[in-house]
Amino acid sequence: MDKIDIIIPTWNNSQLTLKCLTSLCAFTACPYRVIWVDNGSEQSEYKLVNNRLKELNIEFKSIVFDKNLGPTKAFNAGMRESKSSYLVLMNNDTFVTGRWLSKLTEILEAHPDIGLICPVTDNISCAARSTRLATILNLSVKGPPAMYFNSRPSGFFEVRSNVSFFCVVIRREVIDKIGLLCEELKFFGSDDDYNDRVRLAGFKTAIATNCFVYHTHRATVKNLSASDLRVAKTSRPILNRRRKERARRL
Repeated sequence: MDKIDIIIPTWNNSQLTLKCLTSLCAFTACPYRVIWVDNGSEQSEYKLVNNRLKELNIEFKSIVFDKNLGPTKAFNAGMRESKSSYLVLMNNDTFVTGRWLSKLTEILEAHPDIGLICPVTDNISCAARSTRLATILNLSVKGPPAMYFNSRPSGFFEVRSNVSFFCVVIRREVIDKIGLLCEELKFFGSDDDYNDRVRLAGFKTAIATNCFVYHTHRATVKNLSASDLRVAKTSRPILNRRRKERARRL
C-alpha cells in the first residue's frame, strides 16, 4: 500500500491540533503524510502547529489560506494535492487510538464496494456515536467504549444515512468517479451530500465496528463569527435542494 494522505484543516484551536498530531504519531502504524490546510489562523497558533509537526518528524505538506474559507474548501484543497489510494479527512479535534488507520484500510481492502468508512467515536450526532451504534447492533458495551470497540474482531456496519467526516477514509476510485465536496456547503452538510453521492455511484458507506477515535465535536464551530454562522444556516436548504435535483434525475 502506498503512503496515505491525512488531510487536516485547522483554524486556531492549536492545542487540539497538537494533541491530534501527537496521537497520530503515536498510533499510526502504516506510512502516512499529513496535508495540513490552515484556514487563516493567528500567526502564533500557526507556528505552534508547524513546530510540532517538525518536532514529531511527521512528513507534511502545508496549504495556507489568508482567511477562514471553511472546512469544505480546506478539505478540497487537500484532496487536490493528494494522489494516494486512500485519503483521510480528519478534524483537528480528533485523537486516534492503536492501529486506527490500518483497521480502516484493511476493511476497505477486503471490501472494494465500500466507498468510505469512519471509526466509532464518543461524541458525534450520527450512528458512529458509540452509545447509538451499540443500541443499533444490540451490543452490551462493558468498560470504556474505546477499549470495547478496539477489541472487537474486524467488521463494519453499513450506513444508509450519514457517515460523519470527523474522521473518514475515502478510496481513490470514489473521488475519481464523483469528484470533490460541494463548496456551496461551506461549513455544514458537505459530508451528508457526499454520502448521498457515494451511494448513488454504487458504493457503500460504513462504520468500522473494531476501531475507535475520540472526538471533541464542534470545537471550531463555536468560534465562528456571526457572518459565518449566517452562512452556515443556509446549509440545510442547499442540501435539500441538491437532494431534490438528484431525485429528479433518477
